[in-house]
Amino acid sequence: ARGILIMILLISIPLAVVTVKQLKSQNIERAISQALQAELGDMTDVTLRAWSYETTDAGLLLELEVETEQPLSHAEVEALQERMAARLGQPVEIVLKIIPVIRVQPLTPQPETSP
Repeated sequence: ARGILIMILLISIPLAVVTVKQLKSQNIERAISQALQAELGDMTDVTLRAWSYETTDAGLLLELEVETEQPLSHAEVEALQERMAARLGQPVEIVLKIIPVIRVQPLTPQPETSP
């Protein structure tokens, strides 16, 4: 009976550790997703395409890929980083990949150019 109990404990402890790590990861991902939706939703003409994160000793490193028609200034990205840190309750470093978007509407007449 002791041998069986020891075997169950040896199997249960690693499973519990993995489960706790997975739950923490899911909570962090959910919090980041909600914060990104709230913060980027307030920015006009910015669409989030993809994101990833890494936990570092200094906090979170967020890598964001966004589409936008207007370039984002350094001040806007810095403000986003500060708002994300406030929402998540820990330091955040953002690395932003900006994909410029040009919208063309073929049904709208093209402006005439002078010869």
